[in-house]
Amino acid sequence: MKIALIVPIYQPTEFVMPFLKRFNKGDFDKMVVVDDGSGSDFDKAFEEVRSLGLFTLIRLPKNKGKGKAMKVALHYLKKEIPDLDGFLTADGDGQHAYEDILKVRAEFRAHPDSLILGARQKKDMPKKSLTGSIWSTRYFKLMTGVKMEDTQTGLRAIPKSLFSSFLASPGNRYEFEMGFLAGAARESRVLEVPIQTIYLKDNAS
Repeated sequence: MKIALIVPIYQPTEFVMPFLKRFNKGDFDKMVVVDDGSGSDFDKAFEEVRSLGLFTLIRLPKNKGKGKAMKVALHYLKKEIPDLDGFLTADGDGQHAYEDILKVRAEFRAHPDSLILGARQKKDMPKKSLTGSIWSTRYFKLMTGVKMEDTQTGLRAIPKSLFSSFLASPGNRYEFEMGFLAGAARESRVLEVPIQTIYLKDNAS
């Protein structure tokens, strides 16, 4: 099966390159990094990304939000790989371990019709992040009737059956991710895979 990876990045930190260097050419059929309008101050950083020779780099002229960046990447992937079976999204700030990304990929290969979420464990979250996660989980259950461990995770595997919903979901920022997840939970099976809970510098960003 054909699986791609999308990594949206806004104003890359020192954690981006060590994270991206973990990948290998055969990990995915296509790997896309989207610069979400970081600005010319980050030209050098994105040239480093390009120099790896692993990722297709898409640079947006203005910051439109993570949701917009991922939609642009999916439109690109649909043209490049018409028979794409699914794609993973992962944050580029080093808060997703390379091993966990492959773990979610493996789960998706076993369940190609399901939405797979990499679920961080609440017991390992910093206090301010824990509060937000608990609130989000409760609100999501109230809204959809579906209980999830981590509704805020950026590590997701999205099957082809949800491509149209992904592109049609309104909003381009945080509201997009929650809105898409709510809709997907109603039309697809959702599976959660436990992953490491990584907050760099105690989630200072």
